[in-house]
Amino acid sequence: MDKFLNLSIEWKDGKFFYHPSISKIKMKNIINEGKDNLIESISPDENDIILDLTAGLCSEALLIANFCKKVVALEDSFPTYLVVSEGLKKYEYKEKWMKGASEKISLINKNYKNYLKDVKSESFDVVYCDPMFENPQMKSSALNPMRRFACYDQVTHEDLNEMLRVSKKRVVIKARSTDSLWERIKFEKITGSLKSGVLFGVIDKK
Repeated sequence: MDKFLNLSIEWKDGKFFYHPSISKIKMKNIINEGKDNLIESISPDENDIILDLTAGLCSEALLIANFCKKVVALEDSFPTYLVVSEGLKKYEYKEKWMKGASEKISLINKNYKNYLKDVKSESFDVVYCDPMFENPQMKSSALNPMRRFACYDQVTHEDLNEMLRVSKKRVVIKARSTDSLWERIKFEKITGSLKSGVLFGVIDKK
């Protein structure tokens, strides 16, 4: 297990602390299988600046940052932001790619709905949003401690229009197959895994 020195929040029945979560596993899949649904949906270029609206543990931001120039990641919850921002700086990564990727992430404590309204049009190449699932499986030991601090705002059409406005190439939104997002918003392309139930809706800019 990777060694770490990081801030944590503890309560009677749990503890929340920073760790890279699934980013390491996803990178192994890319190396072994040559693909990953998240990376294929975002299709990052090495010169891209990508906006991650829902950072959480920054595990996906970490993976994305390995393939682009910079990731600006937003986190609405201050406790989560505090733990993760300290973790990104102090975690002792064994993999060189993870250390390099962590240095390309700029984490901001702000709600994405408010942030988007203040950003100039086409400020980012790709906008990615991974809101909390409406129907989570509650099996993730990595995410469960974070749920008590998380923001559960749903993505609206107004939000989507703002995402499209500030992006140059595309908008990607992640949700479970059973979430209402797919009924409320129409996507040009939907990719992902029916087995896991995790899907990515993609809208390319014309």
